[in-house]
Amino acid sequence: MAKGSFFYEHFWKHPAVTSLEMVRMQNVAPTHPMRVSVVIRSKGDRARSQMLRRAVESVLSQSDVDVELIVVLNGEHYDQDLIAWLGDDPRIICTTLPGPDLPRATALGRSLVTGDFFSYLDDDDEYLPGSLGRRAAVLATNPQLDCIATNGEYVVNGTTRPLLRATETFERDYIDALLDGRNWMASCGATFRTSSVTQEYFDDTTRFYEWTLIAFRIASSLKVAFVDEPTYRVHDTPESLTKTAAYVECRADILADMMRWNRRPSLRWKLKRNRAAAFHAACSHHRLNGDFRRAWSFHLKSLSSIYGLKYIPYTLLLLGRSRTRVPDLLRRFGIGGRVVTVG
Repeated sequence: MAKGSFFYEHFWKHPAVTSLEMVRMQNVAPTHPMRVSVVIRSKGDRARSQMLRRAVESVLSQSDVDVELIVVLNGEHYDQDLIAWLGDDPRIICTTLPGPDLPRATALGRSLVTGDFFSYLDDDDEYLPGSLGRRAAVLATNPQLDCIATNGEYVVNGTTRPLLRATETFERDYIDALLDGRNWMASCGATFRTSSVTQEYFDDTTRFYEWTLIAFRIASSLKVAFVDEPTYRVHDTPESLTKTAAYVECRADILADMMRWNRRPSLRWKLKRNRAAAFHAACSHHRLNGDFRRAWSFHLKSLSSIYGLKYIPYTLLLLGRSRTRVPDLLRRFGIGGRVVTVG
């Protein structure tokens, strides 16, 4: 898609819709201010107070929209000065959960939305000036669209670069891009039409890969479009995700959810293949960390699909490293055998 002053002037093809239509970004202002709800989820502690204040100010300073800001605090030790500051502005709805629970905070935030459109923003990121108004205007003047996703700026070590690369590949097939590990929906990069992007798309999400899952759900049944223009700024923080066991294992969980939401029979094989690969990745993670009980569990799950049969040779590696008793392994397959210790 060609670059320009902003995405109002562009056309692009949306392969995810059945009619293969062209969507025009019209530079036409609605006749009344659009009401946009923004959900910010935060631990709400003193350590994140300054970042959250910056995020809040980037929302409330947006032009050409009537902003409703919903702050969902989900932590353990809340900064009472921060809560008082949030309560001073009538445009802010602040609610708290009894403990850390990001998926629940995501769903709760959506349930409180009253605007015509809504977005999410992480507490350590910020919107660029005027971005909400431009996103909302696109949806207001293109009623066939349910969601618009955009690029953003990524700031790390004092340098700024585009958050998403090779974005031209998204347009070929939004769903296929997600299955290939190319997520086009950043947590703060999308705006949704409230009437069509309903609560169910945000219920029962996962702690990790949350926005890949939400993007897949929405693109599977609604009309989406991506525009390669920055509308937000993501700041690198010390709390970046590390590949914990929960992070690695979650990949298989979201693929199971995708299989339930999938509307395209032609993608079933790819979802099953990716899930077998996710089980294998979890197996490898646990093997490298010395947890062979969990490694065996995920290895056997990977072999339960025809797409995981290529991991059969990995069995020998596990046998050699884990000193697994062969009869114990065979009994997992329902096969008997003599007691022989390997390794």
